[in-house]
Amino acid sequence: MILRVLIVALFLSGCSFGQRTVSAESTLTASEYEVLAAVIDFFRTEDIASHPMIANRTSTFECGSPHNGMSMGGCNGLQGSGETPQQRMQIVQRDLPNLQPSVIADFMAKNNKTAWIDAKLPTKRQYVMFGLAHADPMPSGWEHPDFFYFSRVGFNTEHTQALVHVSFMSGTNASNSGGKYVLFTKANGEWKRDGSSAVWELVPPQTAQLQ
Repeated sequence: MILRVLIVALFLSGCSFGQRTVSAESTLTASEYEVLAAVIDFFRTEDIASHPMIANRTSTFECGSPHNGMSMGGCNGLQGSGETPQQRMQIVQRDLPNLQPSVIADFMAKNNKTAWIDAKLPTKRQYVMFGLAHADPMPSGWEHPDFFYFSRVGFNTEHTQALVHVSFMSGTNASNSGGKYVLFTKANGEWKRDGSSAVWELVPPQTAQLQ
């Protein structure tokens, strides 16, 4: 079930930018960076996001502590209010029937705690990193940035399937904002989007009143 919420300034906490501190947190693998870059490329190709700003810590299943500034229903965006991670994964499996169980298992194992995202996404698209108290300098013309909050990426054993959760706040079109799990399949050496499963979305107040 998609959690529908009104357009509010709920991501303002995510817009407070943070410096990296000394921590024992995990870091992403090269394959994970490839998938995140594939997300950025897809959003740009589809003309959904032209000014991507990337949170420098991953979202997790933990509730009550939005380490990267993303808060949705008291949690970090990966599940709906009152859901367990297992319940959400059942919904994801229903929506993405080709998703392999090993991908879900890897995703569940990785997303109990945050990890750092460094500025080394293998994409030709320009992007900016931000955290809880600091952000990289904003390029000229980026008056309406688009905010991305990524989970870690789950893979199958062969690294031919990948699952990532993306919380996205559009700077120009609120109807594009939302959180979803995105499945990628690797073909000919490239990661291609292969479906998605929505968790939550923002909707205009007038639309919400009609439903």
